[in-house]
Amino acid sequence: MKLVEVANGRKRKARGYDISPEMKAHGDQKARALREEGLRLSNLGKEELVWQCCTESRKVLLAGLL
Repeated sequence: MKLVEVANGRKRKARGYDISPEMKAHGDQKARALREEGLRLSNLGKEELVWQCCTESRKVLLAGLL
């Protein structure tokens, strides 16, 4: 980052909204909704998901979605 700052001639400004609790909560809520929809469409339960191999196609698609 320091090399980029020197090359650009300016420092990167901190953006407080990126880490606000509201933004985190919104991201978590959206991820949960996507997970539930993905599980419903793939006919997988949360318990089944844990025991599936990491290369199982439905699990891989769900991970890509999230």
